[in-house]
Amino acid sequence: MAANPNFIWTALPNGFDVNGAPKLSIYVTLRLDDASAPTLGDYTLANWPSAVAARIGQLLLRVQLGNSTGFFDVPVAFDTSRLSSALWDALFPSTTRVRPFQFQDHSQRALRSYSVGAIHAYVESVYTSVANASPSAFPDLNANNAASDLVQGISSVMTEVNRLSRAAKGNAYNPPLPPGLASTQAGPHPDAKLERTMQARASSVAKGIPGAELFRAYRFYNRGQQDTYRSNTLPRVLADIPPAVDAPTFDFHEVIATLGDHPALLRQLG
Repeated sequence: MAANPNFIWTALPNGFDVNGAPKLSIYVTLRLDDASAPTLGDYTLANWPSAVAARIGQLLLRVQLGNSTGFFDVPVAFDTSRLSSALWDALFPSTTRVRPFQFQDHSQRALRSYSVGAIHAYVESVYTSVANASPSAFPDLNANNAASDLVQGISSVMTEVNRLSRAAKGNAYNPPLPPGLASTQAGPHPDAKLERTMQARASSVAKGIPGAELFRAYRFYNRGQQDTYRSNTLPRVLADIPPAVDAPTFDFHEVIATLGDHPALLRQLG
């Protein structure tokens, strides 16, 4: 027995026609969530634009005003000139895969972040100081100035990161999550002690260097997924070239989602 899809009809105001009658755009959300129906052909959906065109004279808009408990039905005239059954068949053959929605629980996922504002403000202050001190020449990184402080501060933080990476047997250092994350109470986050160390190292170079934020930025962009560095000047080793990425196969809901930026196509699909 074919499965029945679920529909959510959302009425959106769309101005008035030439006679002053209100116009609506109807946004239809299709939810195919029957686990026993793995393809589009297992649903009664068939060709949706054709189904919409066939039901035009049967559709009513049910309205509830304010806090009233009653409803009244309003006949609606639909513009079907843009519907395209051919486009639907081209995009959604009966063999199109359908995966029911599955909730993804991210409550145990750690969030890594850093203060863009703090780093931007620091870099801007260094830029201003260097520009004022060396308006027509490169700054001397061996002298006592803001530019050398920045270089030494970052070097100090990265020295500690590299030490910890070696302690982790060469892996990119990424602090593990605390045990029992779900029951963790309010208080210092698990990396607070580490970040204080990074801040102390940077502060030992010069005041005002946001060592903790520089480390947070490094940790944000380095998550152990980086490819090994390969020089552009050395000959290529064929064995080091990764295999080609397989073309993705989208299910029905994913195809609809990718069309979100193409309202003209969505209108044709009903």
